[in-house]
Order: sequence, then C-alpha cells, then structure tokens
Amino acid sequence: MDASDYIAIGALIISAISLFQNYKYSKKQDDVILLEKKLNAMLIQKEEDERNNKIQADIKARYYQIGKNYRLKIWNDGSGLARDVQIIAHDNSPLLDSEIEAKFPLDLESKQNVDLMASVGFDTPSKHELKLCWLDGKGQEIQKILTLTR
Repeated sequence: MDASDYIAIGALIISAISLFQNYKYSKKQDDVILLEKKLNAMLIQKEEDERNNKIQADIKARYYQIGKNYRLKIWNDGSGLARDVQIIAHDNSPLLDSEIEAKFPLDLESKQNVDLMASVGFDTPSKHELKLCWLDGKGQEIQKILTLTR
C-alpha cells in the first residue's frame, strides 16, 4: 500500500464521520420542526380561546342586604354581551314576580348589573335555586342554575 491508498482510506473515514454527523443534525432538525408545529398549534388555540372569551358572557347573582331589606344583584361578569337574559324563579323564591316581569328579559353588557327586590320573611327558605338563561355573543343559549343563600 502506498501513500495514496492511506489518503483514500482517511478520506473515506472522514466522509463516513461527516455523513453520520449530518444524519444526527437532520434528526435534531426534524425534532425542532415538530416542536415548532406544536407550539404554533398551541398559539393558534390560545388566540381562538381569547377571541371566544371576548364574546363570552357570564351571568352571576348574589343577595345583599340594605338595612332590613334584601336585594338580588345580577351582573354580567364576562366580557361579552348577554342578550335576552331571563330568570326562572322557583316557587320558594323570595323574588317578587312583578319585579321579574318588569325588568326581564333584558340585555346585560360587560360589568352591567340589575337589582331586584326580595321579599324575605321568617318562613322564606334561606337557600333556593335560580335559573338564568341568556344568549351569548355566538348566539348560543346558555343556561345556568345558581344556588343562592341569603
């Protein structure tokens, strides 16, 4: 074997090492591309969720007392408009039917509220359910049953 054979074998070894390094780099590059696709999908999902939350309404209610009188405060805690808000009160509810009929259905914008008078006596249960129905920003009907205590 002369010097040119040794040079050819050395070049072959260097070429094989280079080929192996290139294969490892290519594998890492594929992993990075896959991770990038997952991150992009997560960002898109996050943006869609934020956009949906901007049109989402969330109606909440609670009793509060002013002097000896009780009132029910109903408000929109979401950032979207709640259209056609309706209350379905059960028989044991201390809410006045005339108040409900006079004020509902109504539209509640974000952070807007409405107060209802409650007729509370000794025979009035301290806990009752109240059903709220409304249309959110997408036009879907949302129903929420709240258990209220005073």
